[in-house]
Amino acid sequence: MNRYLFWIVRLCIIGIILAPLVLSPHTVFPFVVGKSLWIRSLIIIAVTSFSILAFRKPEFRPKFSKILIVFGIFILINFVAAVYGSSFTKSFWSNWERMDGVLELIFWFLILVVAVSTFRNLDDWKVLFRVNICVGFVVAVLSVGQLFNIDFTFLSFLPFTVMYLGEEEVYTVGRITSTVGNPTFLGPYLAIVVIMASGFLYERVRTLYDLIISKYSIWNRDLIFTVLLFLGILLSLWVILLTGSRGTLLGLASSLLLLFLVLLFVSNNLWVRILSGLTLVGFIGSLILVIWINDYIKYQTIEIRNEIVTEFVGNEKIYSYYLKTNIDLDEGLEKQQYFNSILTREEQESLLSFLNNSVSKKKDIFCDPEALFFQELLI
Repeated sequence: MNRYLFWIVRLCIIGIILAPLVLSPHTVFPFVVGKSLWIRSLIIIAVTSFSILAFRKPEFRPKFSKILIVFGIFILINFVAAVYGSSFTKSFWSNWERMDGVLELIFWFLILVVAVSTFRNLDDWKVLFRVNICVGFVVAVLSVGQLFNIDFTFLSFLPFTVMYLGEEEVYTVGRITSTVGNPTFLGPYLAIVVIMASGFLYERVRTLYDLIISKYSIWNRDLIFTVLLFLGILLSLWVILLTGSRGTLLGLASSLLLLFLVLLFVSNNLWVRILSGLTLVGFIGSLILVIWINDYIKYQTIEIRNEIVTEFVGNEKIYSYYLKTNIDLDEGLEKQQYFNSILTREEQESLLSFLNNSVSKKKDIFCDPEALFFQELLI
């Protein structure tokens, strides 16, 4: 009986990791509601089974943990904020669109207590990490299917299923959502998967090197898993780019920068410190180069824009307007006031067409269309 309860708890926790793949196509907000119902149902089953197990076997009862105490204080603060907020009901229960609130935090606190009581060593947690990496790679593969608009709705008749939206149904045009339903969530999720997978890749490369040196025949199989892990990381990074989540890319870049900085000062291996230092120099140099190129493109764009606008409008109108208002025409709002004051709507439309034709003839320049054109000026 105890063994069955123990494995029910573990399987429920593993099932929670599958949540990024799950949605409910027959409910309102299928990506949010489906995942939340899936997770909360498994948490209830896991907590119930764990309570019986902990009652029967005292060694499974929760131990003192500073992390759990901090998490509990965090929930208490959220509860107080909900009490004094504008709507306690929405703060505590949330709504169908978000499915978070104080109640959601309580669910996660309960499953955290259960997890640390049933996964007691690093090897146990590595199982969860491996499952999470595999699920992440599946999400990345399905993202590629969505990119090429491959139909994946044959399981849509199930209450809980795995599917993604078609090209016409995605509200974020040009950005991948996969089974997560939101590119802003998909990017950070895959970033966590990439970080976990990178840790296992480093571990496997070291193990693989030792196996090859020792001439164990098992290294062939290990090499296959290592290559698959590496390809999965590359695929996930590509999907992160397709999500257009700039915060995720910035977070990954910051993590790499911090990692190499730590290795530079902490590692005892001279070659690791040298490589970390060279990588940091290259990273910082590339960042400076990108900033310089961006500024150069903007400067060149402004110069070309001013040249074309001057040719179209004429120096006299521009100079007379500047003398009257003393306004810098490089500012967006001032540009709008300027064009609205001296150009009719038809003239503004003609200017846009003139800009487009003029720039299309200049093939040897870089241009920032948002800084060059004045679409926002048409009212």
